[in-house]
Amino acid sequence: MRIKSLVITLLLGIFFCLNFFSAKKESLTYDEPVHLKAGVEEWQKRIFSLDTNNPPLIRELVALPVVLGINPGRQYLFPRMIVTLMGAILGYLVFRFSEKSFGFLVGIFALFFFVFEPDILTHSHYTTLDIGASLFFFIAFLTFKKFLNHSGWKNAAIWGMTCGLAFASKITLILPLLFYFLLMIFLKKKIYQKNFWKKIIFAGFLSVLIIWTAYFFTFAPIIAEREDPTRISARLINFAEEKNLPFLKNTILWLKTTPVPLGYFLATIKNGFVYNLGNYNRYFDFLPLILFFKLPLILTVFFGIGLIGLIDQIGKIKNNRDLLIPLFLMILIFSSTKTVPRVRYLLPVFPLLIIVAALGASVFWQKKWGKAFVLLGISFYIWQALSFFPHFISFNNGFFSSFSSRILLFVDSNYDWGQSLPDLADYVKKENISQLNFSYFGTDSPENYGLVAERPFGEKFEERCLLYLIKLKDKGEKINAISLSNWYYCGYWQKEEFREKNIKRIVGKSILIF
Repeated sequence: MRIKSLVITLLLGIFFCLNFFSAKKESLTYDEPVHLKAGVEEWQKRIFSLDTNNPPLIRELVALPVVLGINPGRQYLFPRMIVTLMGAILGYLVFRFSEKSFGFLVGIFALFFFVFEPDILTHSHYTTLDIGASLFFFIAFLTFKKFLNHSGWKNAAIWGMTCGLAFASKITLILPLLFYFLLMIFLKKKIYQKNFWKKIIFAGFLSVLIIWTAYFFTFAPIIAEREDPTRISARLINFAEEKNLPFLKNTILWLKTTPVPLGYFLATIKNGFVYNLGNYNRYFDFLPLILFFKLPLILTVFFGIGLIGLIDQIGKIKNNRDLLIPLFLMILIFSSTKTVPRVRYLLPVFPLLIIVAALGASVFWQKKWGKAFVLLGISFYIWQALSFFPHFISFNNGFFSSFSSRILLFVDSNYDWGQSLPDLADYVKKENISQLNFSYFGTDSPENYGLVAERPFGEKFEERCLLYLIKLKDKGEKINAISLSNWYYCGYWQKEEFREKNIKRIVGKSILIF
């Protein structure tokens, strides 16, 4: 028992250390300054307008060190460690569920896969929403399973409160969880159970109460006041006036002027709906394709074996086929809607994917020569992940070799999110660079790393596309440096001097040197 506890503690310790040193070696990613600033503002001013696309819970948690004044040095490190702590808790819960459901061997395999999974390592030290949302998604999944099996009032209350935490974490969790809950309720034929719907309503009430708590019980209009004739609300008012529809006009005006409980949350749902109606165009299979290239091959192999085991109902596996439902449901939803294909949007179901892979490893472990294969596979899995330290965000499984293909598939939070400013600062010192023109994809300040431009870096994305002149010394080499995402988004790849063939080096796995 003591040895098992030591192994678990060691793995979680490795997880913490990898994230701690990655957090120290990476600059702030694109979304981090906004989330941290919004979290502080939400605590101090009870204003939730800085980020209107997601609920505030995770932002408030990561901002706690700043609010409490226990954040010495650069402002981002302690908030990043809050995210790391949430990641460690999630890893432990993955182990506990796997061990309880399938035994210690599956549990320890699941923890191994979790600790060294590159996408989980990536987002476990950024002050963004994804790992916190994944934690509360998994907790809501576990409490719902317990409620389905033992549908008492206590379990209904716990499930309702954990749903509230999940829904208050990220807007993209609401639709997959609701679909999953409804599907399982009908599959388990719970609709005929006495008092079941009363317990559902009770759980829903507690969920709403928890969400409102995250907003500090504030009141707000559902439609924020803003002069913009292109807004849907403004166009609806114009339409109502033209067609003489006073009820529609008065309803829109009421939504714009009347503060209501959960007004901010309802506005966030409205904004998310409008955002997902955007005009981003891509093929249905694009997100699954990116997911395949971002997952370690060993994890994919073991997942395939575990998937066969679940379908064939091997042993205890047959009672846990619902592990697959949220996984494929979320992939289906995000592949069908018009949201931009980012692997991090699927992060909440990574624990389920990992558990299925652990099942596959345990099935293979029982076969002749299986132990050697599993140990070899896990060794390769760990080596491949660590080879990307500290920039786990740039991980790809090496299934393709074309640089151009990598650019088309992996930009933004899939590969380059502005994390490599320290690497560029080290590069210009070691290579005797006197001057560089720098186009940076990110919202961190290059000045913090000694990269002081002749004019301040712009705040708008269009301004960030520009090349900013940075003079470092009188003598030395002159270069151009372009963040990989800007190289693609801003069209540099189409200019002759910045073609792929002219790339001299890639710094920090994401900044192209010409």
